[in-house]
Amino acid sequence: MIAFAPHVTSEAADESSRQSYRNGTEALYSQFLDHLAKSDTANGASSDQEAKVLFAAMIGARLLAQAVGDAEWVRSLKSAVKAEAAQGAASLEVAPAPARTVR
Repeated sequence: MIAFAPHVTSEAADESSRQSYRNGTEALYSQFLDHLAKSDTANGASSDQEAKVLFAAMIGARLLAQAVGDAEWVRSLKSAVKAEAAQGAASLEVAPAPARTVR
């Protein structure tokens, strides 16, 4: 998503490229929210608002890393976002179903 952003914002990009980018990024965003919502319903985890903030933070951290490089503050920011994502992922894990005995 981030890799193609400069292309679609340039004057050289045509409307079909921009539309494809909009459709693709919106689909990715929707899939992310849907996945978390389904998991949250099962586990009583984070809110829709928190999922949106996490999505934006993941993109923002990556964009900053691309734009300013490997500065300490950027690494620290990326680490914080990764930790939050990992914490969310851990809360989404569901215990596996018990093994069935085949008779």
